[in-house]
Amino acid sequence: MGEKYLLDTNVILDFMGKKLPEKSEFFLSEIIDDQINISAINKMELYTIIAATAIVNNFTLISRNFKDFLKITELHYINPYLPLS
Repeated sequence: MGEKYLLDTNVILDFMGKKLPEKSEFFLSEIIDDQINISAINKMELYTIIAATAIVNNFTLISRNFKDFLKITELHYINPYLPLS
């Protein structure tokens, strides 16, 4: 079995925002295609950032992970996998 990696939140966000050098982006895309490991803290940070961004900017979040955001009453969201009303 090859080397295993744990990605930190800042790397995930930089990868998603296309802020990494080209070689690093390619390296990470290979890792992510093969396997990705993030900690529970990373997940919590990402959910908090996503929800906070939507709330502060008065956005409606579109996500299939509605269970992750149920306790955030200020957040408006749409699950595109459920019938829209």
